[in-house]
Amino acid sequence: MAGASYDTDIIAWAQEQAELLRTGRFDALDIEHLADEDRGRGQKRTARTKTPDGRASGIC
Repeated sequence: MAGASYDTDIIAWAQEQAELLRTGRFDALDIEHLADEDRGRGQKRTARTKTPDGRASGIC
């Protein structure tokens, strides 16, 4: 990928990825990092929705 770097400017990278999605340029997406971000968001959401005793809190 020739645009913004995930490792040096994640905000610019995210904006660029969003623009690539909006314009249908799927071949130019940074799939590896997008998948890592998606996996990370899922882990955070799961952690947020558990109470200290392991029950789901209902918060998403």
